[in-house]
Amino acid sequence: MFSNEIEQIKDPLWFKNFVKGKEILVSPPATDRLDQGQRLIFTEETLRLPILRDTPNFIAIQKNGRYTVYYKRKEHYLNIILEVKGERSLQIISFMKKRILPI
Repeated sequence: MFSNEIEQIKDPLWFKNFVKGKEILVSPPATDRLDQGQRLIFTEETLRLPILRDTPNFIAIQKNGRYTVYYKRKEHYLNIILEVKGERSLQIISFMKKRILPI
């Protein structure tokens, strides 16, 4: 059984280089649980932007092979779960607000 337990912590600058030139996709289940009002705030573009422009505060590879990436916001962290889809793309699987980093 695959786990979302952290397996390896990565350097945030490594991640910025890793995502350069990659297409960022958003899986339909990532936004399925949002109501109409939330869909106006959390568009696919607003989910892609931090990955493309911001340096994460924390990044790790989970035992399930996915990346868990944390970006600092005013009162919380935006945690985005990404899966590698071939050499040229990443897919946002899920996202959530978290109060603290996992370490």
